Amino acid sequence: MNDFVGLSEYCLAIGLNGNLYLFANESIASPVVSTTSGQFAGFTIRQTNVWIVIPYATPPIDAFRWLKAQPYVMTDSQHGTIQNATNYSPSCLQINREGLILGPTDEDCLHLNVWAPTKPSTSSAGYPVMLWIHGGAFIEGSATQVIYDGLSWTNAAINEKKLLHHGQHSISIKPNGIFFSIGFIRDNIAQFGGDKNSVTLMGQSAGSRPVCIHIVSPLSASLFHAGILDNGSCDTLIYLRDKSFAYSTTQNLASLVGFNQVPISIGVNHDEFVLRTLYEDYYHPPISTVDYLNPILPIMTYNHSEIQALYIYTPNQFSGNYSQASVALLSQEMHICSSRRTARYMSRQPTYLYTYNHAPEYVWLTTPNLIMWPGAYHSAELFSLFQTLTASLCGNIIFKSDELPLATTVRRYWTNMITKRQPNGNVNLIWSQYVFV
Repeated sequence: MNDFVGLSEYCLAIGLNGNLYLFANESIASPVVSTTSGQFAGFTIRQTNVWIVIPYATPPIDAFRWLKAQPYVMTDSQHGTIQNATNYSPSCLQINREGLILGPTDEDCLHLNVWAPTKPSTSSAGYPVMLWIHGGAFIEGSATQVIYDGLSWTNAAINEKKLLHHGQHSISIKPNGIFFSIGFIRDNIAQFGGDKNSVTLMGQSAGSRPVCIHIVSPLSASLFHAGILDNGSCDTLIYLRDKSFAYSTTQNLASLVGFNQVPISIGVNHDEFVLRTLYEDYYHPPISTVDYLNPILPIMTYNHSEIQALYIYTPNQFSGNYSQASVALLSQEMHICSSRRTARYMSRQPTYLYTYNHAPEYVWLTTPNLIMWPGAYHSAELFSLFQTLTASLCGNIIFKSDELPLATTVRRYWTNMITKRQPNGNVNLIWSQYVFV
């Protein structure tokens, strides 16, 4: 029996979920919670209380359209009324790209979904809290994606530690929208059984960028206590200060801005760009063969001639729409180098750097062998983190059972980071702290 996914231990999570998983033999209750946004009745499933679509900021509609996020204010009719929090609402407005399954959209989308164990925490302070911020380049993504199963987090724990999962329904256009979600946790998480003094911000891909912003923002000091950046980094901090400050070199910004002193883990997948190439090749197949190396390098770097001289690939290996060489180059430029640079800047506090190398094995549900994904592509780790190996990003594949042991180990490290603020404990390999020399 896997000692990590046992129902005898719990974690409380605030996160994104895809679908409601209801089972005929479950005892469904209606837990009611009182918050600064009103009273909400959720449901109970698998020893977990769930509340779906709790507003954390004023809906960005009508007079509030195009403005920065505003604090949520209850209407007169909401006072004293228990509101239904059992159904998912539409995602934020976005273009429904080919291959992604998102569902309906709406401007009114600044909500939180909360998963909390029904069993009270053994700690008087409550459960540690994880705030999940999904990715999607700030233009797409949603809580309706099935890979984000908050229920799985509440059924996992390490040793005696517990976790509460609290996640954003969709990312606000303005970073201050996420600030309001963190403020909601500070003001209300105790009502769900969580500890406001043990909050971890966890973002993936574009969702990592808000974590960066709050790490350096003085407004967020003491509002969270650890950060996890998956497949993302803090490429630049120049937008956080005035114009003269923005002209400082990136290397100087870390010392000038100062950080909220919280431990972080940060990392990328080894073959980040392969998912993009396969998406483009499948939905927009190549129509010509060109040399990609010479046009790309001058745009990406200022010292392109030196890089080109040192790079292991030759120009003829960059021909065609995409190739293994271009995948490697773009993965390094867009993800790998920037994550290592961010780890270096933040190494004054406990920092844990990783590279995810595992190429997942899967089976096609409808069209066998349509595309082979050689490598640890962007977002590949999500299925392990959320234990959604029977789900998929595009709804057409499921992962083989051989993936479960690794998924269990990966999630153990991440859960340790959330509950202990360091990744080690009940693991076979010690994840050493990053030290920049």
